[in-house]
Amino acid sequence: MQRVFPIAPPSRETIYLACASLIFPLGLAGLFFLINYSAKNVTFVCHNDSLRIKGSMYARTIPRSAIDLPQAKIIDLGAAPPYRLHRRINGTAVKGYREGWFRLNNRRKALVFVTDPTKVVILPTRQDYIIMFSAAQPERLLEALEGKSPQTDFTISPAHTTVTMIMLLPTAGALAVPALLFYLAHAGGRIRFTVLGDTLRIQGLLRDRKIARKDLRRENIRRVNLDYEQEFKPSWRTWGIGLPGCKAGWFRLKSKEKALLFLTDRQKAVYIPTTRKYCLLLSPNQPDEFVRALQQG
Repeated sequence: MQRVFPIAPPSRETIYLACASLIFPLGLAGLFFLINYSAKNVTFVCHNDSLRIKGSMYARTIPRSAIDLPQAKIIDLGAAPPYRLHRRINGTAVKGYREGWFRLNNRRKALVFVTDPTKVVILPTRQDYIIMFSAAQPERLLEALEGKSPQTDFTISPAHTTVTMIMLLPTAGALAVPALLFYLAHAGGRIRFTVLGDTLRIQGLLRDRKIARKDLRRENIRRVNLDYEQEFKPSWRTWGIGLPGCKAGWFRLKSKEKALLFLTDRQKAVYIPTTRKYCLLLSPNQPDEFVRALQQG
């Protein structure tokens, strides 16, 4: 006869942790999206009386009267040590893109939008800082500021594709954590332990697991309460998931015994020793009925 025992529902602690864990990675993903967007979409617009920087978190409009045009120039940062970025004040510094406020080697403060360090426009201002940016057409931009070119809009030099990859990898990693937590919270309601004939079957995860009942030391199967029976508490994880209120995978118990865990309720745990040098620690929703079903036959 087949007996099916659902796992005890995951605790509220696990569900709350899954919800709370979304806050940081979603914020991080939003920040990385903005950085990646800026690296491709910052635009410098030359008006008759101002220079407007748009498409960035540091967008602003600078009056043309505040720009010291006679001192404007195009440099290669590799050949101009005084203008190299020394320290970030408030901004972004990833491989292939620098944006925000920095201190230079010459101690001056700079508002930076740099994707290509070999062609950087230097615009000194009369407001105690300089503007540094990588424009796709730097010479034409300076001509437009001087009123010698009809072109008004200039995009930032294209960022290297590594910028996108650098943004994607930590974003994916950060989002993987809450995704895993939600999977466990959802899967926790689907995991079930089936006693059928000569087999104990664990179902509901990515891959079912079958254990022959002849390999279970059935006379020693019993319900345990991990709040009081310390020797059965998981001590350290060897391979698996260890979260508050939810543990799945391979662990070492405090008794040093190797254990395969599917544990969602510390007070509804069933200890199942085997003849294969490991034990099972499971949380069926009806632990006493589960113990009787395993010991029968």
